[in-house]
Amino acid sequence: MSNVIAAELGLPQPLAGCFRPLAGEIAPVHCSDPASLQEALRSVLLHKPDEDPAGVVFVWTVQHPYPVSASAKSRISYIEKTDKTISQRWRPYIALLASDGGSDPLPPGELDLVRWARESSNWSYYSQLIVRHGPMQVWWASAAKLNAAAGGVQYKPVQWEGHLLRCFHRRHGCLPAKNRRHSGPLLQF
Repeated sequence: MSNVIAAELGLPQPLAGCFRPLAGEIAPVHCSDPASLQEALRSVLLHKPDEDPAGVVFVWTVQHPYPVSASAKSRISYIEKTDKTISQRWRPYIALLASDGGSDPLPPGELDLVRWARESSNWSYYSQLIVRHGPMQVWWASAAKLNAAAGGVQYKPVQWEGHLLRCFHRRHGCLPAKNRRHSGPLLQF
């Protein structure tokens, strides 16, 4: 799958090869209701890997490309970073990842992944993305390994996140759906 990250972001293989999957995947069968999705997210995101470094970049992918714009598709749904360890990153947020946070649901049958992502309607976004384009897997690479693969640069996770988002934008003309809810200098192109 690191070759998907390489292709989607235009990264050289030494950088893309730094990414490793978290244990397990979130499959369509896990999207029958918010509680099932929450349990699947907990199983994948809270599983402590053998190596649990601080300062990590994550790339969330689905098996089949989904529309990120009228003219582009991608398998990457989210790029993010943390200064914490992998096992600490999502603990306080698992319930939020499987809820719509009070947003108004779209009419039945209407699919708007980008709107749901932007509005943090996480249950709608993740369940429909996974059912229609999944399963979903989360990949990680430590900033230390990325720095070594890049020839010894000393970038922080936020700089790697920005670099990966710029790479995505160059390839697809937009950001991944979940990254569009952010703003600020990091994402100004």
